[in-house]
Amino acid sequence: MQWKHSDSPPTIKFKVQKSEGKIMATIFWDFDGIITIKYLPPKSTINGAYYAETLKELRVAINEKRKHKLAPKSYLFHDNSPVHSSQIAKDAIKSNSVIEILHPHYSTDLTPSDYYLFKNLKKT
Repeated sequence: MQWKHSDSPPTIKFKVQKSEGKIMATIFWDFDGIITIKYLPPKSTINGAYYAETLKELRVAINEKRKHKLAPKSYLFHDNSPVHSSQIAKDAIKSNSVIEILHPHYSTDLTPSDYYLFKNLKKT
């Protein structure tokens, strides 16, 4: 409610537009930059099988973009989410010759990865 004169123009009401929704992406990078980005299909969730397939695609992307860095063993540092610790994901890590670096539960020495991807967060 608001006070207005009888000869005032009618108030303008704005309509809320539905957002486009969330876009989920899995991003892998090294010191030289982003290696691969994989977008999750709409209305689906990340599970162990999806993550295992992503690790296979990562190995191919490293072979294409960082051939000089492709070693018999690669190191992978990721968080300790249930998807990453599932048996399917752990089997994929072993089969792709990847050494998993365990993520500590809490460490003030680690910078969140968001600061690398979203540099403007550092400025605020």
